[in-house]
Amino acid sequence: MASVDRHSLLEALVSTDRARLVEALSVLAAGDCPLDEELATASLAFLGAADKQLSRQAAGALSHAIGDTRLEPLLQRALSDGPLLLRWGAAFSFGQAGIYDVSVGEAALDALAAEDGDIRWAAAGIVREVCAHEPEFIGQVETAAKSGDGEQRKMALYCLRDLGHRRPDVYVAALGAPTVGTRQAALSGLQAAGEADARTVDAVIQRLRVEDDAGVRRSIAIVLGRIMGDHVGASQALTAAAQSTEDRDFKRAVDLALRSH
Repeated sequence: MASVDRHSLLEALVSTDRARLVEALSVLAAGDCPLDEELATASLAFLGAADKQLSRQAAGALSHAIGDTRLEPLLQRALSDGPLLLRWGAAFSFGQAGIYDVSVGEAALDALAAEDGDIRWAAAGIVREVCAHEPEFIGQVETAAKSGDGEQRKMALYCLRDLGHRRPDVYVAALGAPTVGTRQAALSGLQAAGEADARTVDAVIQRLRVEDDAGVRRSIAIVLGRIMGDHVGASQALTAAAQSTEDRDFKRAVDLALRSH
């Protein structure tokens, strides 16, 4: 698309030629052609696309609608209503424009449950930004970390960890989650929080006694080495667990944990 021609852009946006679509959305995302209602509406069709390149470029194009009283309502509607990927695309557009309000955070929080890992981690970045701009939003992240399902719960725990959330209760509540990834996220949060009270250490010891995933067991040993302080029961539990397994990696993790004290 050698020259920026509005009519050619519109034609490209309704074509089935992916190369033309990519080029047209790229032009709009770069701000090389003023966005009007027709161009914004045509771009909106790709905001929730399964094709991540098209979706990202559509988000970039529509970020130029923000602040325009004629066009921003299109994006606001997409943010509040529609399929998950559409709402996420709208949140991403607002994020590109530096807008991190609660409505953007709610759409990003929902996107933590997306099947695509790239979307989950990008959404986590927006969730953290919203918490920084709207501190009360962290309460919604805590709720997702305590009662969310699967990937959303895991990612919410990582968000809290990265935000410096030090209250152990939310992490302890996830130690018995059904998915390994969520249990690992909970342990990661406890490790980042540092030394814990006796009740928290007891909860981690109890998880060690029933945990059947080798990777999680190794993580528990590492975390206990970090948080147990002078809790005598933790040392005893680690020693007993190491003696009852042939897992060399676990034994090594226990040895490091005990030597750190």
